[in-house]
Amino acid sequence: MIATYDNTLVLLSIVVATMASYTALDLAGRVTHSSGRTATLWLLGGSAAMGAGIWSMHFIGMLAFELPIPVFYDGWITAASLLIAVVTSGYALSVASRRVLGALSLLGAGIIMGGGIAAMHYAGMAAMRMSPPIEYDPGWFAASIGIAIAAATAALWLAFTLRSTTSHLAVAGKLVSALVMGCAIAGMHYTGMAAANFAEGSTCLVAGGGLGLSPEGLAAALGSVILSLLIATLVASSLDRRLATRTARMLGEVEQANAALLAAQESLRESEERFRSAFESATIGMGLVSLDGHWLRVNGSLCRIFGYPESELLSADYQSISHPEDLQADTEQVRRLANGELQSYQMEKRYFHKDGHVVWVNLSVSAVRDARDVPRHFVVQIEDISARKQAEEALQNMLREQALRDPLTALFNRRHLEDAVEREFARARRNGEPLAIIMVDIDHFKSINDRFGHACGDAVIRRVAQLLVGGVRRSDIACRYGGEEFLLLLPGAPASRALELAEVICRSARDLHHDCDGRSIGAVTVSCGIGLFPDHGATAEVVMKAADRALYRAKEQGRDRVVLAESAIRRQG
Repeated sequence: MIATYDNTLVLLSIVVATMASYTALDLAGRVTHSSGRTATLWLLGGSAAMGAGIWSMHFIGMLAFELPIPVFYDGWITAASLLIAVVTSGYALSVASRRVLGALSLLGAGIIMGGGIAAMHYAGMAAMRMSPPIEYDPGWFAASIGIAIAAATAALWLAFTLRSTTSHLAVAGKLVSALVMGCAIAGMHYTGMAAANFAEGSTCLVAGGGLGLSPEGLAAALGSVILSLLIATLVASSLDRRLATRTARMLGEVEQANAALLAAQESLRESEERFRSAFESATIGMGLVSLDGHWLRVNGSLCRIFGYPESELLSADYQSISHPEDLQADTEQVRRLANGELQSYQMEKRYFHKDGHVVWVNLSVSAVRDARDVPRHFVVQIEDISARKQAEEALQNMLREQALRDPLTALFNRRHLEDAVEREFARARRNGEPLAIIMVDIDHFKSINDRFGHACGDAVIRRVAQLLVGGVRRSDIACRYGGEEFLLLLPGAPASRALELAEVICRSARDLHHDCDGRSIGAVTVSCGIGLFPDHGATAEVVMKAADRALYRAKEQGRDRVVLAESAIRRQG
């Protein structure tokens, strides 16, 4: 029996096969990128859409086959062929969505899927229930099976390979692959049709006439419905993919934000840990102070500097332990810092130790502000500089002392004498007390310098200076007046005290024996002149001149003696 084909329906069958192939490629990706219940729903829905597409291609191809006799199809067998297509499609999607697909697994799955497609095709042929039965050419029959397996294997490989790509190039690859697969599936169908032989006089045993539509109309309607189903499936897949992509992007952004937040929290924790460690282990005092001046947090070094336990210091404020002379300047700096006029400030300041003594510190203060630039509290760094201050004070005292001392003898110099004389004369006048001035001069000092040199002369001056210091009271003042001349200021000393001290000086000087560079200088004598207040003058200048004149007379009278102004007492052997 000679059969023909409706070319329009043949073309429609190829289009449906291509659409079904593209749907299979697309759904493989959706199943892969879904999980749980969503993946199951996509697998079931995809199986139905893909299976219906492949089955409709076969059914449209059957309707395109025209015999010279009326042909109808058994409903149950046709439904069974549709079920075969759906089950086979479900298997194909599950295989294509696997994480790994080896060569042997691919070949086995291709054989199963190809066999399923062939089973669907020949079940559909059996639905015609021809009498006598259809005979199949073994060669074409085997070829159709081979084409089905090859097409299935290729379809599975393409679906597995292209499932995870969404670029424009991947979409183009899917289209080309779908066209190749569609033609292969159609080729399998029409190869199977070529294997069928219908005997002359064959008849269709299916009761017909009840379809209500011509084969052409049924094919067009079926093709339209199946194409609509495939298109709807693709649209749903595309929308789901976009939604999944957007969701994945949003999840990625959320994960990035969470990662950034966690990193920021970890960084903050590490920063706080570093600050806590640095705060607690710092060798300088550190503290946090509230805007009203109360200590919020203090470290061990700060407690040691001030001598307070931590609990006591936290219950106090910085004002209560500040030196009152420094508090106003510090408070003004705090005000400027809080108002934003300063970023930080430093100053040297005094605090009171718990035991009451003054602690000098180098104070550094900065403000911690919130996002609105409002100060929250102050960070205070305190370095104990008491030792430095004491050293500076000692140095200043030493420099001040050096400025008032003669470098050779360490006696007070004339600069200090001028201040001391004015001060002591004013006190003597105020209190009505006596005061004495003794002028002391080394006899024949020029000859000592000429014979033994200036170094020996300086040594003699130092020995006499030591003699003077050893004979005066703490209230008395001994100074080098110039060259070999000295002056003793004796507050509250009457004439008797001055004469006694001057005689002791003369006698002690004569008893000294001086050696210089291994040579004996011999005995050194001194002469003394005494001036008294108020006996010899009412002012320091007058009394000093009286003492100087008395010294001059002691020199004239033969040296090595004591002379009181306006009178002379010669020491007898």
